Amino acid sequence: MKKTITTFFAAILIATSSFAQTGEEVLEKYITAIGGRDAIAKINDLSSKMTAEVQGMSLEIIAKKKGNKSSQVTTVVGMGEMSRSTSDGVNVSVVSQGQPAPAIEGDMLKLTLMQNAIVPEIEFLKAKVKMTVLGSEKVGDIDAVKVEMDGVAIKWVDFYDLATGLKIKNVMTSTTPMGELEMVTSFSDYKSINGVLMPMKISNKNSMFEMDITPLYEANKGIEDSEFEIK
Repeated sequence: MKKTITTFFAAILIATSSFAQTGEEVLEKYITAIGGRDAIAKINDLSSKMTAEVQGMSLEIIAKKKGNKSSQVTTVVGMGEMSRSTSDGVNVSVVSQGQPAPAIEGDMLKLTLMQNAIVPEIEFLKAKVKMTVLGSEKVGDIDAVKVEMDGVAIKWVDFYDLATGLKIKNVMTSTTPMGELEMVTSFSDYKSINGVLMPMKISNKNSMFEMDITPLYEANKGIEDSEFEIK
């Protein structure tokens, strides 16, 4: 009996110590896991061509990032452009089906700029975003540490593999006219792109659709700043 109790408390101690760390430490572990700050700093620009199937439609998503600038164009194959998002590093412009969307401002603008960076975790740390470690949780068969970003515009929770430090899931909950909308994004099959690990499989899922994305990355292709101009 005494041995059983000792084993029980030892198990609790191991489980607790495995995620007894701050949110900042979890993010730093992730940055190290994908290659480290030196390798990340050598990526001047990053482009990705992503394909996906959603609700019977074939999508092509072209995303480009350079420093704190970004752009993303989503096209429905055979039908034309569906949406376009452009950031010059200060402001963000979104056009959906040819119509400008309402301006993104305030805390949502700050979050969008950080989210669109090559490695958002570095931007969260720079901005000293308040974050809380919520403990550990199973994601499939993976033990993950759960980190909530408290200092951002919407409810934002990331899950990092306890063993590898890699991010495996993100859950964003936003308020819409139809109520709360939860978007779950999963990341897997990391591969090295110029010395930095990037997920080769991305899955987006909410109450309205599920979309599996296969990205093809290219780094340091000399993307011109003019591609991020807001017109």
